[in-house]
Amino acid sequence: AFLAALTNITVVSDFRSRAIAAGGQGSPLVPAFHQAAFANNQVNRVIINIGGIANITYLPSNGAVIGFDTGPGNMLMDAWAELHLHKPYDENGQWASTGKVIEPLLAQLM
Repeated sequence: AFLAALTNITVVSDFRSRAIAAGGQGSPLVPAFHQAAFANNQVNRVIINIGGIANITYLPSNGAVIGFDTGPGNMLMDAWAELHLHKPYDENGQWASTGKVIEPLLAQLM
C-alpha cells in the first residue's frame, strides 16, 4: 500500500496471504525462483530455505516441482533474541556461538 500511494502505480504484493487464502502453503514464488535458479535436468535437488518460516522445494530432474512450508525457521530464534537480548535477531550468531556442541547429538543428527 505504501509503494502504491508513493508511486501512484498498481503494486502487486502480499503473495503469502493470497496463497494461503487459496489453500496453498503461503510461499507461492519460492518454488518458481528455486526452479529458475537451481533446476538441473540430470539431477534431483532439494532446496531448504530457512527464513522466518522455513520451506522446502523439491526439484526433480523431470516432473513437477513441489514446494511447501515446513514450519518455523528463524522466527523462534528472533523472538528469543528480542525477549532476552533486546535485539531483533542474533547478529552474526554472536549469542549462538557461545554455546557448546553436544557431540553425541551432532553425530546422531549427521
